[in-house]
Amino acid sequence: MADREKPAMTDDQVETMAWELEAKMAEIRKDPRAALTAELAKVRATMLAEMQAHMAKIRAQIEADREEMRARGEAFWAKKIAEVTPRLEAKFAAELRAERDRLRQLTEQR
Repeated sequence: MADREKPAMTDDQVETMAWELEAKMAEIRKDPRAALTAELAKVRATMLAEMQAHMAKIRAQIEADREEMRARGEAFWAKKIAEVTPRLEAKFAAELRAERDRLRQLTEQR
């Protein structure tokens, strides 16, 4: 909701905000350095929380990307193995038959 779309504050809310602002001004007049330090600490805490949330989001995206890449890699190698296995089996079977035939010839010659 944009600022101009927010509902108007009630008189009680305005008065409460005025008292809060007056208390803040009194605090600043009493010890400006302490007031500034306290506000800077709040800002730092807010920024740190936002940064940590952003980093968590980035970590989650990296983990999702890593899982996707792992799954794609596994699918790629499964496909390659499925393509190569029949050719290798046929090649080894032919070699085994050739060796069997060679051994038969050797035993027949004796």
